[in-house]
Amino acid sequence: MHPKINSENTSTPTVTPITQRKKSKPLKPKPACKRKVKPRVDEHGKLEAVTAVMDHAPVHGVYVFTNGLFRPIQNGSRQSGSHVDGKYTSGTSTVHCHWDSAEALDITDQSVLFYLCQLGAIKKRQTVVDMKDWDAVNAENKPTAPKDNRRVAKLLQLAGAGRYLPLVAITATAAEIAKGIGLSSTGSNSKTVLNSLERLSKTKMTRTVCNPTDPSTNGIGMTTVIGMVVQAKRKIAIALNAELSNRCTNHEGVVWINMQEQRALESKPAKRLHAWLSAWACQYDKKTIGMELLPAHIYGPLEGTASAIHSRLDTARTAVREIAALPGWHFSVNIKSDQLKVRKPLFVGTDAEAAFTALASATTENKSL
Repeated sequence: MHPKINSENTSTPTVTPITQRKKSKPLKPKPACKRKVKPRVDEHGKLEAVTAVMDHAPVHGVYVFTNGLFRPIQNGSRQSGSHVDGKYTSGTSTVHCHWDSAEALDITDQSVLFYLCQLGAIKKRQTVVDMKDWDAVNAENKPTAPKDNRRVAKLLQLAGAGRYLPLVAITATAAEIAKGIGLSSTGSNSKTVLNSLERLSKTKMTRTVCNPTDPSTNGIGMTTVIGMVVQAKRKIAIALNAELSNRCTNHEGVVWINMQEQRALESKPAKRLHAWLSAWACQYDKKTIGMELLPAHIYGPLEGTASAIHSRLDTARTAVREIAALPGWHFSVNIKSDQLKVRKPLFVGTDAEAAFTALASATTENKSL
């Protein structure tokens, strides 16, 4: 059973080829750092839990905040595909992203991508590929860039703006990824992971860069979410696209996803909402959002009959209760206004301060359904 949510009664880089194989080692959580954080005392006088183990995935915010990119799907709805828009800022530029996939991306695909980001941030596992001038040719129109770089570019279908940005590549097995997202290392689960990798590798992203202060940087680029190639001994070489790669090596503005918490959650709506709340919520201050706005962060833009929308709202409430069972999370609901106050656990990680990406306002207006 899930705990009851508190109620409020008031209305207030070394360059090496992607094909280089490295021995896979089980990913073990590490202490976040030696810095000590004084635990908070909750309203009942009890100490709140502090996240002191570094078992997190550094993920680019656009892959967490974009509603509908990953969503719980029912049988038959996968064929509807994914056609989703999102955006992020980089310096003075606004980058508009559009994803196209013949098959809809589900929550398992989200979990797999998060774990790939976690692996990509481990220096002993990552290979940083310098993609500068990978498409250059000489006077005889022959390629001058290394063959491996051109192979990575082909796997990710790179073109246009952003095609020269450095990329992170890793090598893993489907069984390792399955274990990393909380599944047992069985043949069927490995097949599930392989299917997710296939969908991610076939999901195309178009980025449109708009910079009013420096129009010379404007442009349109294309990539897939990941590139992959199966190697010998069940190894899979995987390259992450530029946005995901950047957050593996540069944690400024990163969204930290607690993979231990993701594995602990049972329902797919809770996993999706947990990811969004991990990016939106703060570990120090309580932020407020209308309960009726939560389903959009799980399923994407709300469509359908009134009964279907209310059913999704009930699912969102259940997901909140499931997340509230995780140590350190604080939720309280204002019964009259149906506003939810949220605060995530204290995290002692050295990069924690960079995790708070201000892509949403602290208080969201309450709108009626």
